[in-house]
Amino acid sequence: LGLSLYTYTAARAAPLLFLLSLALIWLRSRELGINRRALVRSCVAILGTMAAVALPLILYFLRHPEFFGEHAAYVSIFNDRFSAGDPLAALWTSSSQTVLMLVGLASDPNLRHNPAARPAFEWFWGIWLAIGLLSALVSWRKAAHFFALLWTGVFLAPVVLSAEGVPHSLRSIVLLPGLCLIAVLGMEWAGGVLARGLRPSW
Repeated sequence: LGLSLYTYTAARAAPLLFLLSLALIWLRSRELGINRRALVRSCVAILGTMAAVALPLILYFLRHPEFFGEHAAYVSIFNDRFSAGDPLAALWTSSSQTVLMLVGLASDPNLRHNPAARPAFEWFWGIWLAIGLLSALVSWRKAAHFFALLWTGVFLAPVVLSAEGVPHSLRSIVLLPGLCLIAVLGMEWAGGVLARGLRPSW
């Protein structure tokens, strides 16, 4: 968590993902058989370590607060330079282009971000993403499904709220682990359906 803050700006959402995941575990601790005191101790240790690792960066932004959100504001859908005064249209363009890149139908043209000039996933992986997303939404109460949706939602926000250079594969890279999990959930669901269909009648 601490090291992620030194990478791309979108990674600043990682602590939010951690805290939201912690809240989910806290609410379901009895069901999962987790000791809440041990959970709090673990959380304190993790956040303390994160703060220690990120301390130089934190001190820098405390001394220079004007730089903390400068890049995010520059690439935002609310910047007239990229939105032409219409942030809703910029949001639609950013969202649709990002989705097309993630399902294999578009690619980031910037060779610095995407030297192979390929989409984030191939089209057939996009099918598994769609199946997995539907499965996760239907079974959102399951921890793995909820976590995959949470990961995707938290890291999708900074991507679609940015209007510069869309689709942007570098800005979207933090999404990929969560999307891989969603695709695997789709495969798991399809495997379960297939297993039930092939079950002998006897």
